[in-house]
Amino acid sequence: MHVPGTFNYVANGVVNHNTGIGKGRVVAATIRYAIRKGWTPVFVTEKPDLYGDMFRDMNDIGLHKMLGHEPRALMTNTGESVPLDEEALAWKQEADQARADGQPIPKRRGRFLTAGGKPAQEKAMQAMASGKGQHDIVFTTYDQMNTIKKQETDRRRFLRQIMPNSLLILDESHNAGGQGEKLFKAKHGDAPDRAEYVRGLVKGAAGVVYSSATFAKRPDVMDLYARTDMGKAVSDIMRQLALSSGRFEVVLPVVTDGAVYGLEQVEFRIGGLAGNEAKPLAKVASGGELSRISLAIQVLTSRSASVPTLIFDEVDVGIGGGVAEIVGRLLRELGSERQVLCVTHLPQVAAQANWQWQVRKSTQNGVTLSAIQPLDDGGRVQEIARMLGGVDITEITLQHARELLHLTA
Repeated sequence: MHVPGTFNYVANGVVNHNTGIGKGRVVAATIRYAIRKGWTPVFVTEKPDLYGDMFRDMNDIGLHKMLGHEPRALMTNTGESVPLDEEALAWKQEADQARADGQPIPKRRGRFLTAGGKPAQEKAMQAMASGKGQHDIVFTTYDQMNTIKKQETDRRRFLRQIMPNSLLILDESHNAGGQGEKLFKAKHGDAPDRAEYVRGLVKGAAGVVYSSATFAKRPDVMDLYARTDMGKAVSDIMRQLALSSGRFEVVLPVVTDGAVYGLEQVEFRIGGLAGNEAKPLAKVASGGELSRISLAIQVLTSRSASVPTLIFDEVDVGIGGGVAEIVGRLLRELGSERQVLCVTHLPQVAAQANWQWQVRKSTQNGVTLSAIQPLDDGGRVQEIARMLGGVDITEITLQHARELLHLTA
């Protein structure tokens, strides 16, 4: 399963997606995927009302047809009642308004997903944990993962117990990881706080799905995405950058005698067509390929990286046309987050810059000198025209240069 887009990461075979593409139904599809694999889907979200949205999404993709019955959901929220259809939603709005106005609440109508009392819930959780439960999916909220007086709860123990055979689905996952600097400060004897607890679930789950439209805006919780396959994400961008060896892998070779950072080292590898063995990047990539692969990685990590200045040289070697324009756009995107310096010979790349300098070499008295000159608007038109047309610059070449600059304004 794949959802189009540069920043779609595949985590353990399951898509992590962006907004604007019907993400509720994509998450519903991952629930169906998990059930087919024999896993228990555990859907974690902000508020119980969102269970109803997910229930409707599951029905929209036909999960009830696959199961032969409506999805049976175990809610960990004691006594909760969630509207499932339009009639129930309408009744809830009317009931809320009646309460606000001090009027009698109208008779309940529509279909609801209802959780039992505490004894019934504990019985259902015990049955599911032992593999004898009748439920297809677990619904819970981040609040349910908090401690009570800094001690463990039955809900937390239940979720931890079923994780090895569960697909953990973190809805609005950027809110799952706590407050960054406040992590991992529980006193001796206290149960782990929610932030640490969620990280434990991520490590212990059979698979993880991250659903967030703004996950990159919380760099302090990016470690939550440790189960995300970076290789597939980088590979997507590499293919856009005309790299024939379009498969990127991250491997952790074991260091026999250990090293200062542990028993493993991180190694980047690239491979070509399927079936070809990926080889160490440092041994097989040219300077231009290294620069473009670095560009792909930097684009993916730009919002969480702390490097203030990036320098790219030979990033445009062996490319041109539309691919060169894509390289320029990616460099410009990086430049919105930090300073980016790029040495380029391609007008499509240079036109994307916010500022452009001209570098000239000359020889004086047998000494080679380099000079850098900032270009104003007119100078940029002249320089890009020179890059387009060579020595003789015509009015048509100048018009083309102006058009390139206009398209990036």
